[in-house]
Amino acid sequence: MSPQRLHDAHVANVTVTDIGSWQDIVSWHFHPIRCRTEAPGFSASISRYRISPSLTISRLRVGPHHAERVSGTQVDDVLMAVTLDGAWSLHQHGRTASLGPGSIVLWNARVPYSIEAPSAPQDLLLAQLARPIAGLGDGFLDHLMVTPIGADAPGQPSLQAMLLSLQTDQFLDDPIAGASMTSAVGQVLGSVARSALTHERPADPVRAEKLNLLRASLRERLSDTQLTVEDLAAQHFISARYVHALFADDADTPAAYLRRIRMEHACRLLLERPGMTIQSVARQSGYSDAPSFIRAFTRTFGISPTRWTRVRSEVRHHDDAAGCAPVGLSAEAGWGLQAGHRSRRRAGTGG
Repeated sequence: MSPQRLHDAHVANVTVTDIGSWQDIVSWHFHPIRCRTEAPGFSASISRYRISPSLTISRLRVGPHHAERVSGTQVDDVLMAVTLDGAWSLHQHGRTASLGPGSIVLWNARVPYSIEAPSAPQDLLLAQLARPIAGLGDGFLDHLMVTPIGADAPGQPSLQAMLLSLQTDQFLDDPIAGASMTSAVGQVLGSVARSALTHERPADPVRAEKLNLLRASLRERLSDTQLTVEDLAAQHFISARYVHALFADDADTPAAYLRRIRMEHACRLLLERPGMTIQSVARQSGYSDAPSFIRAFTRTFGISPTRWTRVRSEVRHHDDAAGCAPVGLSAEAGWGLQAGHRSRRRAGTGG
């Protein structure tokens, strides 16, 4: 089958029986990969589903092999694999993750890595997603890379189930549902990632209560386009550095949290006040102008707010779950935008 055919949004059960063809397929869909195998009778198959411009799901069944990332592209996506069957290991940045059934692992598609699967075949569910989806800053994501997340991590089984359910072509003709599902995946992934980063640390009830107060203040002041971390710190008589430290306890930043709740508020305004102008929605959601809001909204949902509202109103009576929060809109859960750092440690306005 030609590479162009394999680049279609949905590819079902494409099977190859030689390692060279598999190398071509993987390199076409993801990034340049060099593959080899010593096992006789190699075979591999791929089914690929495009959920949105920011999320693609692939089901890979691969015989014993070795794969190595070849430099040559600047794609900055995150790869996330759910191991359904088989055993393999991932190497990147001097780290090694040994993986088996039920485990999840993330790694950077831009940085060289290698995969060792020397014996039994692997059955993997592979998600290719844009970095901002998880709503985590680069530092948190990098800390999580090449670290196995077991089924005992809070929310991990739910994330597995969600990814398994996305092996469908139903989103090809429904971009709003695809964008909404992408945000839902980001929400659950963000929650699982935070749990994986923080569950081993004993909770400090005093710090947790202070963090809750800071979050409440941000919710109250989300429409303030000039809000800074320094303003928030002064309101609570603490230092800006301590504000950042409290959010870091939950693998978060003030900027990322504020962006999430602003987008949540904007979605509610778009749904509940259809006559409101985009400029008004932007202002009430903490954005200084409509273009900044439109950029932020489109980056989050993969669709402009005007089109989102129009399509959402058309499908609402068919599927109340489509839209801002298909599995429960919650800023604490970690859906939304990647943290952004601006001058004066601005808590986060604009796109």
